[in-house]
Amino acid sequence: MNWEVLLSAVLLLATGSVGSVAVKALVTRKRVRIDGVAVLSDAAIRQVKLVNKRVDELEQDVICVRKSQREHEVWDRGVLTELERQGIEMEPPPELFWI
Repeated sequence: MNWEVLLSAVLLLATGSVGSVAVKALVTRKRVRIDGVAVLSDAAIRQVKLVNKRVDELEQDVICVRKSQREHEVWDRGVLTELERQGIEMEPPPELFWI
């Protein structure tokens, strides 16, 4: 066996190993990217669900506040009317902040 054949065999083995390592690295890199995208997608979905839940809670809060404001406005007018009926003059109540 001469040195050229030996060198060719070593280069073939080395290139094959390097080639397989390179292919494996590319496949692994792709898998890592795909896994990373999946993790980010899951995190984004969780965040959207949390935001939607919070928006629903806030919408319910607004409904309750509006109901209370309407009830308070009616009460204010009733008290003001009763005071005027009894001859007591009062400044009108401040306007409620409507949301």
